[in-house]
Amino acid sequence: MPERPSSSSPRSAIRLTFAYDGPDVRLVDRQHVETIVPPGEPEPIPDGASGFWIELRDKGGDAVYQQSLHQPVRMEAEVFPEDHEQLPHYVPRSSPTGAFAIVVPDLPEAERAALHSSPPHPERAHEAASEVLEVPLRGRRPPRQGDRS
Repeated sequence: MPERPSSSSPRSAIRLTFAYDGPDVRLVDRQHVETIVPPGEPEPIPDGASGFWIELRDKGGDAVYQQSLHQPVRMEAEVFPEDHEQLPHYVPRSSPTGAFAIVVPDLPEAERAALHSSPPHPERAHEAASEVLEVPLRGRRPPRQGDRS
């Protein structure tokens, strides 16, 4: 992979906003921003790795940037008991919904972004990640919920 962008100064970036409903993830917004770009991984993430990351790909499908992230899909909810002497605990969510945003550098050679994830269930987080979604980095904005085509 090419040299990683510096995270020390603002530069052109793309903020990708995703929504999830259970296991279904979709791109809901793509916006160019000037911000400090998170550094990419110093070494390529190997096949069979576990975790969650985004990968930018060039026209040929080769990775030009990878960024490891915390799992954004929350399969558990933190619950605070009414009895303040008890500790908070986690309970499973049967149908999680939500949204998350990822900022990536606006690299001229990058054409697509791919999300990779291990299963979002905590007991399966050690399993190998697979590609969840691939989206274009440029082009017209994705339709927003409720927009007419």
